[in-house]
Amino acid sequence: MFCGTCGMQNLDTAATCVRCSRSLGVVGGVASGVAAGMKPESYLVPAVISTLCCCMPFGIVSIVFASQVNSKWNAGDILGTRDAAAKAKLWFWLAFGIGLPLNLITIALQVAATVAESQQR
Repeated sequence: MFCGTCGMQNLDTAATCVRCSRSLGVVGGVASGVAAGMKPESYLVPAVISTLCCCMPFGIVSIVFASQVNSKWNAGDILGTRDAAAKAKLWFWLAFGIGLPLNLITIALQVAATVAESQQR
């Protein structure tokens, strides 16, 4: 397994890097996601889409957490990576779940106002 900090090749069962002494994320002799290459999804694309189309404040929070996923993964912070990915997903779904219904209600009210105005003429 390679160290995410310095790139040194280490044994697959090593808990820390032999060069920089950084934790390799090994739990019980098995790498927790690093050796298996199981980086969680960052949710960056859904976060950007939800920011542009649904709810900007919650979408921005989602983008911030999504942007942390790759940097934490590259630093070898497995738990931080999982936490950032989970928070990015949560804030994306909040932005989508709140923003989409509000946008649909706004569109329906605008259509109703346009129809009412055209009937008054």
